[in-house]
Amino acid sequence: MRPILIELLVSLILVLVSATAHAAKPEIIDLTEDEVETRGMTCSPQLTEVETRRPIPILCKVEYEAAGVELRYRSDAGTKKWSRIELEQTDAGYTGTIPCAATDTRGELQVYVFARNEKNKVIARVGRFNAPLKVRLVDRSSSKPPALPGKAAPERCACPPELRGTDACPGTKAAKAPVAKEPKPEPTAAKKPSAAEKKPAVAPAPAPKPAVVAKPAPVVPAKKAWGQSCNLTSECQTTLECVAGSCETPAKCDSAADCPVGGECNEGLCHVPDAEELATRLGPPKHHWLGLHLGADIYMMREAAGVCGNRSEDSQNFACFEGGGLYAGQPNVTAEGHVSSGVHLATVRALFSYDYMVGRLAFGARLGWAFRGAPKDFLPLHIEARALYALNKKSLDKRFQPYLGLTAGVAQVDAAASVSIIDCTSASVTERQECATEANPALVNSEYLAQGPTVAVRRRLNAFHSGSAVFFGPTLMLRYAFSNESAFVFTLNAMLPDVTLGATVGYAIGL
Repeated sequence: MRPILIELLVSLILVLVSATAHAAKPEIIDLTEDEVETRGMTCSPQLTEVETRRPIPILCKVEYEAAGVELRYRSDAGTKKWSRIELEQTDAGYTGTIPCAATDTRGELQVYVFARNEKNKVIARVGRFNAPLKVRLVDRSSSKPPALPGKAAPERCACPPELRGTDACPGTKAAKAPVAKEPKPEPTAAKKPSAAEKKPAVAPAPAPKPAVVAKPAPVVPAKKAWGQSCNLTSECQTTLECVAGSCETPAKCDSAADCPVGGECNEGLCHVPDAEELATRLGPPKHHWLGLHLGADIYMMREAAGVCGNRSEDSQNFACFEGGGLYAGQPNVTAEGHVSSGVHLATVRALFSYDYMVGRLAFGARLGWAFRGAPKDFLPLHIEARALYALNKKSLDKRFQPYLGLTAGVAQVDAAASVSIIDCTSASVTERQECATEANPALVNSEYLAQGPTVAVRRRLNAFHSGSAVFFGPTLMLRYAFSNESAFVFTLNAMLPDVTLGATVGYAIGL
């Protein structure tokens, strides 16, 4: 008898333990008939459909020690972007709430949850991004509103005014627009017109407008003809000079010795400058000029893809650096570094110049050093020779002195662009290769980046494009002379064969 009683007691204990374990097991979010992966984690409540504008609370329990639990959702299957919620750890488990913004319109809500350990590796999950849990969002539902075990369901969110009276907000009425009331006219006492009011009014005659007196045009004295008396050459007609008090045809000359006293030989004709012209001149021209210049290169970058990898043609023209070190890792094929086309500030330069200027010609050279180049294999030396021609006559006598010319030399232009890559860092060669060749961005995020920096990590690198070390092209030099021995100088070089503009500003002194 005793063995039978003991056997019945053991069976009863096993039944009670099994029932208790079954009752304690939380419900899984199994929101679809499709197969959903559930591993090492259980979540509640169970849902098949939810009314729109309902917040959805979630409670998840993980069977292992977890560093964090993340929930991802999206309300439209056609939307690639997933919203994220980091669940908060409580005594009951990990909890969070999907907000009303995700359930405000009818359709389908997709959800998946995963847990990470301290090494950022996924250790448990309910659903995946490519096989998520699914909830129908409807205007009316017979199902109970979503709620955590033992707690009341959150209130349904308020209906926006613009949706009242529509199917999205059942049971509501659209607000009526207020009707503007027209003001009633105030009653006025009837008044009989007087005898004077019965007579037609006579309009007063308009006052005459004052006559507009035209101002006389300023009188411009006529230029004096040949033989008339003069004091200044500016009083004479074009091509005439004021010589010995009369307007005369200028004599031909080969040098100043062929002209009267105080005269100049200007392009084969004698010219005698007057006092006003001499006052505007800077003084005796200086032929030797030394200058210091600072400038920057403006590089026209074209669009490039895969600049930090080794699979594209563009990667042959770029070098990627992290800090001062050359990047030699293995990036993922979907994020190997993309450079947008546009204008980029490239290298900057400090230059010393020498120019020999005579008549309308200028011959010069510039020597200097460049900065902001690539940390490796960059040539900072700048050597330049140039020849220029003045755009105005007697340029060295004038304050504004524009020149055009040609330049050539040695100067490397490096332009940098900040790019983002996904660096595959796994110690396993096989896993690193799989990470590098995975072409699905979503899978890269969930399967590799989610595991942390030991498998894959996002990095910001500087992608440097190095131009040709030799350049040539047209140049523009604009000088503003403060005196005959000092000037502000602006220079703009078009540096070919690369599409680069080299602009400098500087100060020059004449010797």
